[in-house]
Amino acid sequence: MAQRPHRMIMNLRRAFAGPLLLFAAPPLLAGDVWTIAGDGSGDFTSIEAAYTAAADGDVLHVTFRPLGGNFLSFDGKGVVIINDDVGLWQPYQVTLSHLPAGSRFVVRGLSVRFRLSVESCAGDVIVSDATADRAMVVDSASVTIRRVMLSGYAALGHGLDGAIGILDSNVILEDCVLRGTHGQDGQTGGGICTSCCTDGEAGKFAMDAQGVSLVRVQSTDLIGGSGGIGGGNGACSNGLDAGAYRVGPGVDLTLVDTLLVSPGASVGTATVLPDTARRAVFPGSVASGEPIQVRLTGAPGDTAFALLDGRMTFDPISSVTGVLQVTHSSRRVRLGTLPPGGVLTATLGARMAADGTAEHIPLQVILVDGAGVARCAPGDLLAVRGAGVQAW
Repeated sequence: MAQRPHRMIMNLRRAFAGPLLLFAAPPLLAGDVWTIAGDGSGDFTSIEAAYTAAADGDVLHVTFRPLGGNFLSFDGKGVVIINDDVGLWQPYQVTLSHLPAGSRFVVRGLSVRFRLSVESCAGDVIVSDATADRAMVVDSASVTIRRVMLSGYAALGHGLDGAIGILDSNVILEDCVLRGTHGQDGQTGGGICTSCCTDGEAGKFAMDAQGVSLVRVQSTDLIGGSGGIGGGNGACSNGLDAGAYRVGPGVDLTLVDTLLVSPGASVGTATVLPDTARRAVFPGSVASGEPIQVRLTGAPGDTAFALLDGRMTFDPISSVTGVLQVTHSSRRVRLGTLPPGGVLTATLGARMAADGTAEHIPLQVILVDGAGVARCAPGDLLAVRGAGVQAW
């Protein structure tokens, strides 16, 4: 039976006040690392061939523009995709789909010219340091989107209309810029019908969330698009200006440290927290045996704890505490107290990985204020590289 939010918060407080909770540590996500390079310098020349050969949990490291198609579909098998060649490799469309519970898609450094889609994923999906025209998340249980820029030019399905469309999904957005586009301007007639014209089209929302969805937005810009100008020198109407967001009645939307810029009104209800954003920045990867540096930001006086070796899930605990992603952790490590200025760099002990492999450790930082209220910084997967694995 699911715990009520206040009961989960109390359990968190007891965990921080009492002895370390000892859960059985689940196996880490460890996999072989394969390099993909179109010039033949890697293990594969195309990412399609690498994905077909990869096992669940493997890392596909793109070091030079791969050969192959521009419409990429990663279906059913969880892998980690790291792209070092953002400037040259820009696929047209990328779809992540049908990921079973217990598996993970991790995508870092991808530049998508058209649309990035996450569909029917019961497992965890993390997309970071990426760009796309638009993104769509449908029927997915745990999606984290971090440091992503969406410009909103491509069409979405499922009746969604925004730079990002969310339907029946749980999503965290952190440090993103989502920009709805200006509506298409109307046309003015010519020839035998100089008085003919068309209306301008409506602007696009930065975010459109529908169905039964849980959405947390932190330190993100949501920019709505203006309506298109009517044709005929004012004879036809301008399109409607869009708001920053549109959310349906079944959507639980919380905004923290989020800038809303729009010429029109947003549609639906959001909880806007007058709170300091809590954030933990982890390295892209670390070598086996190397200490792990974590940069924390929050409110001065916060005490920070790291949750390690748990399971990546997506449990709402309260509108004021964010989302607990790493649950059933086997280790809790006190990182320190945030000084005046609210920024702390902390060091975690080294972890080991076998030669030629990478292990991905679920890691989340919880910050507890002076009143004992715990707030969750969005979690991530920390990559530990074994000997012989190239850094990313």
